[in-house]
Amino acid sequence: MVHVPRNTPHREVGSGDGWLAMGRKKLFWILIWSENGMYVAYEPSTCVASQGETIDEALENLREALKLYLEESRGVPQCKETPLEVPKKVMITMIAVETPES
Repeated sequence: MVHVPRNTPHREVGSGDGWLAMGRKKLFWILIWSENGMYVAYEPSTCVASQGETIDEALENLREALKLYLEESRGVPQCKETPLEVPKKVMITMIAVETPES
């Protein structure tokens, strides 16, 4: 399992395990890898994953899945599932997801 460090330079903005809150958006660290001809995009602090035929499609699908997840969880990211087994070679990026209105 890949662990995203808690000591990010922007921690004071309101971060959690693997995500940063900035206004009405949360920034998430995303792990991406190729599996069975598809790209998997995975956010480890919520255990939310999606896939697509391209990296961009996988990220867009994950952004939508995270937005729905945040609506259901009232904006508080928390992994409630068994984390995915992540391969040793992954790409890492960040995406911004708009949080639901309170």
